This record gives sequence, C-alpha cells and structure tokens, in this order.
Amino acid sequence: MKYAPKLWATITYFLLMAVALLLMQARKSKTLQLDFLNNNFHEFYTHISNFSLSLLLLSIVGYIWLLTGLGIKHITLLTLGVIIINFVYELFIPVLNTPDPIDAWFGVAGCVVGWLFLILVKKFGLKDIPKKEEK
Repeated sequence: MKYAPKLWATITYFLLMAVALLLMQARKSKTLQLDFLNNNFHEFYTHISNFSLSLLLLSIVGYIWLLTGLGIKHITLLTLGVIIINFVYELFIPVLNTPDPIDAWFGVAGCVVGWLFLILVKKFGLKDIPKKEEK
C-alpha cells in the first residue's frame, strides 16, 4: 500500500457501505423503509438495488485503488464503465431483468455518490505510509 486512510475517511467509508447495504435490505423489509422516501419518491425501494450495487462496487474497488496509489483518472474511468454497464444491462439485456431505464439512473446516482466520496478521500483523506529503511 502506498497510502493509509485518515480516520475520518475510514469511518465515512464504512458508514457509506452500511447505508448502501441498509437501503438494499430495506427493499424486502418494510420496517427498514422510511416513509419520507416512500411518500416522495414513487417506487423508490424497487430501484434502490442499482444505486446500492453501483455505489458498493465503485466505492470498494476505488477505495482500494486509492490506497495502492492509483489516481482519480482510473477511478473516473471505472465510474464511466459502471455507468455504461448499468445502461446496457437495463436497456438491452433482459436476462433476469425487465428493461427499466429508471434502474439505470439509480445506478448513475450510486456512481456519482461513490465518485464524489472517492474524490474527497483522494484530496483530503490519505496520508503517506513511511517507507522502511533497509539495513
């Protein structure tokens, strides 16, 4: 590893993962669903899995990449790739899926949240790991 995360970056990372997993679990559990979201966003929980999966994929891979020293250019390319895959899968591949462009847009939102988080971590949340001197 080239970098170590600062404490706030690690805490935020795990909170982001917990929120994504909680939202995904709320699809099947009415007790976890928030009335505010149900009342203001039609069928919110039917589309949230794309948001959560895109956010998890991008954040997990991107966070590891940042710690190993890869830059934002690589993470941006990954983000664009996940966005494209969302649209291709949701619009053109009906395997275990009903084509739904709203699902793809939820995936885009997950990518944007993940990308913004990773930008913040890159700019403010990493510290160099001192190299060990050879004897």
